[in-house]
Amino acid sequence: MTTRNTKTLISSIALAGALSLATLSPAMAGNLTTDSLLLHGGKGELNQLAEKNIAAGKYEKALKYLKKASKKPMDGTMRSRVYSDICAVQALNENYDDALESCDKSLGYDDKNWKALNNKGVALTALDRKENAHKILSRALEMSGENKIVLANHIQSADNM
Repeated sequence: MTTRNTKTLISSIALAGALSLATLSPAMAGNLTTDSLLLHGGKGELNQLAEKNIAAGKYEKALKYLKKASKKPMDGTMRSRVYSDICAVQALNENYDDALESCDKSLGYDDKNWKALNNKGVALTALDRKENAHKILSRALEMSGENKIVLANHIQSADNM
């Protein structure tokens, strides 16, 4: 069960990525909004369909497209990005255990994917595993070159320990 403090934290936490905020309309999943959500995104048709569905708040449909994209041939870095995006959408759906599994898959393909580390930290925070979340977010912060979103997540994870 998600506590009020965790929901408040999650509402201001961003799942770090590269998709422009301007392309996303406000949509809600619990208290986590796409206003604070960033994804890797991609150029392929399936990724674009996923992005449109995220913007419309249709997370299950977006997840379907991302999972289909994960089955396409691609290199490890791209596969890592797709699984990181799957993790983000699963977190929006409050499926935090599944999100952790997807982040771990992402990191299995590219252990330097700081966006996946950030997403994992968000999911761990939602599951009230704050010390582990803070440790993961510390790594993400170092690897990201102190990305503003990861920095905010890191600070908030420390405040909630």
